[in-house]
Amino acid sequence: MTAPEQGPSGPHTESRAASPAPPLRALARGVDQSAVYSMELLAGILTWMGLGWLADQWLGTEPWVMVAGALIGYAAGLYLIWLRSRDAMQTDDATRGQASEPALAQEQPGRKPASVGPADVGGRARGETPGV
Repeated sequence: MTAPEQGPSGPHTESRAASPAPPLRALARGVDQSAVYSMELLAGILTWMGLGWLADQWLGTEPWVMVAGALIGYAAGLYLIWLRSRDAMQTDDATRGQASEPALAQEQPGRKPASVGPADVGGRARGETPGV
């Protein structure tokens, strides 16, 4: 009998090595999306505010067109965030829908049906092979 392998933080176990990384990946994707959303909002505000400032310089109406430009930029940035988040939610919903397909659709020939009840979709008893 051999002793379990010792790692830097204790005995080596398979469960630690097989732990999934998707929660970390999902967190990183969320942080990435929030950074994109905040930059779009900031870019919209600054762009339209800058255009308003230029119009104020040309028309001599400081600071009113710049303030209006900042408000327009804020509204445009919020609209872009709404569009992106709506698309991201639809993509996530579609991905979840594909991942939760019934196991029967993914059966391989020669394997037992993955149904939970006494009969699968075709009406056969669990474990029966059709045509035999």
